[in-house]
Amino acid sequence: MSENMNGEALSVITGSTLAEVLRRTAEWRREKAAEFPDDSRNEEAADLLESLADSTEELDYEEMAPLNAAADEVDGYTFTERTNEFIGRIGFDHFPAGNKPVHLMLMLAAAARGGSWTPLGREAA
Repeated sequence: MSENMNGEALSVITGSTLAEVLRRTAEWRREKAAEFPDDSRNEEAADLLESLADSTEELDYEEMAPLNAAADEVDGYTFTERTNEFIGRIGFDHFPAGNKPVHLMLMLAAAARGGSWTPLGREAA
């Protein structure tokens, strides 16, 4: 069995696993939209999260490589905390360019490592 730099067993994040996390976050955003009906950002964020979930569902191992590499470089707790925080702010602070899964992978990988990634031609939020 392979291990990361911290001696933890490696796990592989799949497109369907990421899609599930995005959909759960979209549901949470819809709950927030009902709680705060005057703030349209929650509903817009939920729509973006659903769209990203649809586009990540069928990503293959190679397409998920940036995120899996980041997961291997930090401990599991840190990875989960950083990526969940990032996903929770999609549509508020983070806007994957053109709803492209590759941008989401690179943005999440950078967040997991404690940094940020912005596509060329787009200012950081």
